[in-house]
Amino acid sequence: MTKPRILFVDDEANVLNGLRRLLFAKRNDWDMQFAPSGAAALAIMAETPFDMIVSDMRMPSMDGAELLGEVMRLYPQTLRFILSGFSDDVSTTKALVRSHQLLSKPCDGKTLENRLERALAVRAHLKNESLRSVVGGLTTVPVLPKIYQQLTEALNRGETNDREIEAIVERQPILVARLLAVANSAFSGSMQSFTSAGQAIAYLGTNAVRYMALKCGMIGAMRHPTVGEFKAEAIVAHSGRVANIARLLAVRLGFDTLMVEETTVAGLLHDVGQLILMENFPDLYRDLPLPVVRNDRWLSSYERERLGASHAEVGAYVLASWGLSQWVIEAVLHHHEPAIAADIEVSPVSVVAMAERMASEPESKLTEIFGDALSPFGNTLHSLERDTRLQAAIEQARSPQPV
Repeated sequence: MTKPRILFVDDEANVLNGLRRLLFAKRNDWDMQFAPSGAAALAIMAETPFDMIVSDMRMPSMDGAELLGEVMRLYPQTLRFILSGFSDDVSTTKALVRSHQLLSKPCDGKTLENRLERALAVRAHLKNESLRSVVGGLTTVPVLPKIYQQLTEALNRGETNDREIEAIVERQPILVARLLAVANSAFSGSMQSFTSAGQAIAYLGTNAVRYMALKCGMIGAMRHPTVGEFKAEAIVAHSGRVANIARLLAVRLGFDTLMVEETTVAGLLHDVGQLILMENFPDLYRDLPLPVVRNDRWLSSYERERLGASHAEVGAYVLASWGLSQWVIEAVLHHHEPAIAADIEVSPVSVVAMAERMASEPESKLTEIFGDALSPFGNTLHSLERDTRLQAAIEQARSPQPV
């Protein structure tokens, strides 16, 4: 079997040597190469393909965001990671748009190894021939909506202010309505009422808004918004609920601002595969019994038996082809797998898996659990054990579904 090929880029020789030492144990599993600059990295990639590139952000002549922008243009199938210790908002936004995942410096060897292994595992899963066959058979493949492209281009410039983002969003009244509905949800965790697009954008974050635009655009173009017991509007409402619960969990877990936003985005998009399959295979769901519709395990098994892939896998594949964040892709792929909620590494993946299960709880129970949603908690899942109501909900989310 061919080894995964990974290219590491940093202008400091001691950093590259440090990476060699950190990942020494993987030398027989990965084919690793090291480049001292962005230009050198592009020259190496012109000679041979790589599965993944991991670049420092701050480098002379060509910084990490610029390098990954070129890699995204020339080699879109290569996974793109940024290693950085920066805190500048402009740099963060540029890097987020051009990379699959940001890793903070300093990054210990085990964390780095784990993140890269997980990304490669997801990539390998999405290369499954049955899944490729299903995606290859789609007659209607969603295209990136114009407003999503406009927001992405604006953020990619790195100099966009909130007013410019708001002006783009306000051109789509339906998007504004959905943003306000999500921001004002009973489970948004905010004590204030949002009445304008600008307020909702400031609260949810520009990248969450960008992906809400993506989903709204997809639904607006659907020919089959209702198939049997499945309704696109209900799926959107559910995704907003999951996104808000995931956001509250992320805040309580002490995630930083970027990770809270990544978690929210993953919640918003976790069911995008359902919309894609509804549009392409409406007969698949037309006469499906309600018990199967409401049981995640039964539904996924039914989809795999009939098609060869589940809606979670199809959604992850399409989002990966669009270059979305690795966290989002992984969360979409695993959102119906409760064992992921017990992941030793608390991440958007495990949080969305928990939120998906908790979203089926009645509103009264969630209101009780999240009544003091923004109270400070520690930064590990273990610290949530202090809140017995939330811990009980998490344990229920981890437990297997009845069959």
